[in-house]
Amino acid sequence: MYVAVSNCRRIVYADWLAGRTLKESIAHMESGLEKMSDADMEKPVDLFGTKTTARGAYMLLLSHAHEHLGQAIAYARSNAVTPPWTAAQEAKTKEKKNG
Repeated sequence: MYVAVSNCRRIVYADWLAGRTLKESIAHMESGLEKMSDADMEKPVDLFGTKTTARGAYMLLLSHAHEHLGQAIAYARSNAVTPPWTAAQEAKTKEKKNG
């Protein structure tokens, strides 16, 4: 029984840490983006051997984050977890039907 409780605590901690790390990562990205002027966004950068602008790099970062969100949603749904925005929409729909 101790092992099960210990493993459960590890899982909860890992989930908490992953959520915290994700939030910190997104906040860091947003902070950098907010500090950039339009002129800075047009500066050339080398991104993994590809010539682009800072704006292009942020667009790649945004699309990459979007891919991860899609993967997280698919994983959650495969484990019978409803994403919060879907749950909110379902609650509104149910309220309208019952209201």
